[in-house]
Amino acid sequence: MTATAPIAPEAPARRPVPRRVTLPGPARLLRLELRRSIMPWLLPLLAVLFWLATYRPAMANPPFWNIRSGMVQSHTMLAFAPLLAGAAAWAGSRERRRGMADLVGMTALPRWAGQLAACAATTCWAEAAYLAGVAVLFVVTARQGAWGGPLWWPVAVGAVFVAASCALGFAAGTLLPSRFTPPLAAFVMFLALAGGAFAIQANVSYAQVWPLNVQGPFPLDSYGIFYPYVPDLAIAQVMFLAGLGAAALGGLGLPAAAGGRWLRRAAAVVTAAGLAAAGTGVALAGTARLEAHGMVIPALHDAAGDRPIPYTPVCSHTAVPVCLQPAYRAVLPYVTAAFRPMLGQLAGLPGAPVRVTQVAVTSVRADSSNGVGFGGPVISGVPPVLYLPLAGMTLPGQGHPGQRQEVGRTHV
Repeated sequence: MTATAPIAPEAPARRPVPRRVTLPGPARLLRLELRRSIMPWLLPLLAVLFWLATYRPAMANPPFWNIRSGMVQSHTMLAFAPLLAGAAAWAGSRERRRGMADLVGMTALPRWAGQLAACAATTCWAEAAYLAGVAVLFVVTARQGAWGGPLWWPVAVGAVFVAASCALGFAAGTLLPSRFTPPLAAFVMFLALAGGAFAIQANVSYAQVWPLNVQGPFPLDSYGIFYPYVPDLAIAQVMFLAGLGAAALGGLGLPAAAGGRWLRRAAAVVTAAGLAAAGTGVALAGTARLEAHGMVIPALHDAAGDRPIPYTPVCSHTAVPVCLQPAYRAVLPYVTAAFRPMLGQLAGLPGAPVRVTQVAVTSVRADSSNGVGFGGPVISGVPPVLYLPLAGMTLPGQGHPGQRQEVGRTHV
């Protein structure tokens, strides 16, 4: 007889381990839209636009946080917004252009949800490009030893403006699907920004909500140095832009083909809330008034922001000292050299200034050449002191390298 080996029991079958994490339906749809979006092809163009419109002009100025933070809102959005509106309009009209509207309308997913996912994908790519450019600019500015810190409200306005541009362009492409809609949306966005500039120059109060307007007629280097940046106008702009974007996307969910009854009711609520927020922003901007340190909206203003920023001035070791705010430390030799011939002749005379002290720009007046003018130097006090505002002037370090010293001396 042969011994038979016992038969070992079979091991339980193992379940296959999924290679990827299972995402919920909306996340999977967003990932799919991110992969098929047109925006990755436009990222190099956005990078070039950021370099031309923001980075290069910023590097032509001294490393001041207020100048470069303000450029993020004004210069970048003027270049980005038309292109983003056109790209979003192209994404919104994609299904009609390809003859897939009826096929997509038969799916179980509500039509509005699919549209929101497509718009969200475009917005995510656009925000990534914008924030990456801002990060590069701010890192370079910090490495150049800028005094103080960045102003975050202009960055926030720019981020909301990016989302609003995508939402408005996407809504235009969805409602008017055509190959001509994307360039038309970009052109209309550009005209809207240019028209806002003319309205600001015409002193139309409600146009202060214009998204490229950082702080009224004050120059970019006149706030955030002696006094804190006044965020009143930026808050109204965020409300206005967020409301426009929400109303545009909510309007896409109102037609019967967008989804069920409850979904259309939710879209109606979003649309109404967006219109209310936009209207509130316009109404608040209409109450804005120009004060000594920026645009003030009474309903949003915090009186704590009116307190001056404490600092220890940097002064030259000359017979008549020239004292500047620490942010202007790099231009102290140029300002001292510009005043040396005059102060050398006036030193010791009765009524001659015993010191030159930099002050903030606190007054704006009408000017026939460029629309606005700023207060100039004033001699006052006992003993007399020459109070010198440098904001708004061409400083050394601006323009072409070969012209920096001469430009600074001429204007100072």
